[in-house]
Amino acid sequence: MINTNVREIQQNKSANRFLRALFYFGMALMIASIFARNILDISIPVIVVLAIGALTALIATRDEIIALCIACIPMSAAFQYKYLIVVCIVVYIVKFSRDVHITPAIFPLLFMMVWEFIHGFFYPFSIIESFRGFAEIIFCTFLMMIVPKKIDYRMICRVLAISSVCMMMIVLLNLLQQTNYNFEEIFVGTYRFGVGDETVKNYGVNYNSNGLGFIANLAIAGLLQLIVAKKHNIFDYLLIIVLFAFGVMTMSRTFLVCFVLILVMFAMSGVPTLTGKIKRILLIALMLALLIALVVNLMPTVYEMYTKRFKVEDVTNGRSSLFAFYLEHLTSNPKSFLFGVGRQDYLDIVYSMHIGESWGGEVNVCHNAIQEILVCWGLPGLILFAWFIIEMIRKKPSGLKRGIVNYIPLVLILVAVQAGQLITGGEKLLALSFAYVSLCYDFFGGKNEKNS
Repeated sequence: MINTNVREIQQNKSANRFLRALFYFGMALMIASIFARNILDISIPVIVVLAIGALTALIATRDEIIALCIACIPMSAAFQYKYLIVVCIVVYIVKFSRDVHITPAIFPLLFMMVWEFIHGFFYPFSIIESFRGFAEIIFCTFLMMIVPKKIDYRMICRVLAISSVCMMMIVLLNLLQQTNYNFEEIFVGTYRFGVGDETVKNYGVNYNSNGLGFIANLAIAGLLQLIVAKKHNIFDYLLIIVLFAFGVMTMSRTFLVCFVLILVMFAMSGVPTLTGKIKRILLIALMLALLIALVVNLMPTVYEMYTKRFKVEDVTNGRSSLFAFYLEHLTSNPKSFLFGVGRQDYLDIVYSMHIGESWGGEVNVCHNAIQEILVCWGLPGLILFAWFIIEMIRKKPSGLKRGIVNYIPLVLILVAVQAGQLITGGEKLLALSFAYVSLCYDFFGGKNEKNS
């Protein structure tokens, strides 16, 4: 009888390893397809990438479905990831229907969707675009309805980090092809790492530089969390170095500020003893010294341009003027502040409302998340989104005791978006799902860890 049970356990482990291998094969095939489209110039329709992702979801476990969706954060510039998120939700419901429970977390989502729909009576509106725009929030809400009890967080973090590095490598290889593999020539002029091929407008693996810096920081945050949980290996340190190098190449000041913030929170996490604190500080000092030496010696051109960006008169890079413009818009009449103009094409709508008025800078989208929500949805929308964030924090597995380490991704997101977009920034909205999984994981007790 005992031998039979042992044999069954071994068979289950073998089956799990086989399924995990299939999942990794599916992820590799997706990345290979993106590589072939953008580097080898093979005419593979982007829908093929979506189809491979959908097939991967069909054979995936609970954690793998979550990891697949979170991997869409870096892959968002490569294919129609919003449809894959919907597919993953449907597959999860069909395969693991008993996990799903309706909770109060669904209400802020429903109210935000209704509030956005109401704006359609006054401003240009598309129902399809509205649902597409809510795909990331729907997925995060869905996670709150299943509240993962057993989490393979190590696998999720590494899938995010590896997929991020692969996408960034594709951007770099594209640039190297254009410059005959002259690295320094890439950064001539005002170029900042992010756009690989300007001629490709749709799904060309092109990023906003600040957005790419955010993705690098998010992946780094997950790997540092593994160090706190003592679930790391030498490969994770190598990934951190590579991600930092790519992040620095974006020359994003937001990236640097948020990276320091991550390190501070990392230093405060999981070290109750004085000896542990000293070891952690030494580890951070060593890591910083290595990273700085890497940039100065291997990327001198990038280092010089980075320092120049901090010496300009307007360190906000025009954000202060932009903030003043939208603040004037919000205070111009009660409707703007209390109702907003909706999320769809809000830049064009706001600009048309102020034609003829003096405006000294370049008209652009909001570069502050709170202001963006107010412009789109007014004060009620800001309250609804705050409710959504509160539900994220409130909803957790029973008995879980959180530490600072649990909040690193969420704090990173909330700080980073104060210099960018949130409700119109797909990768930032989807990153909230990663933040929620982090909030649900026991980094110290391992009570809800799923061993792979």
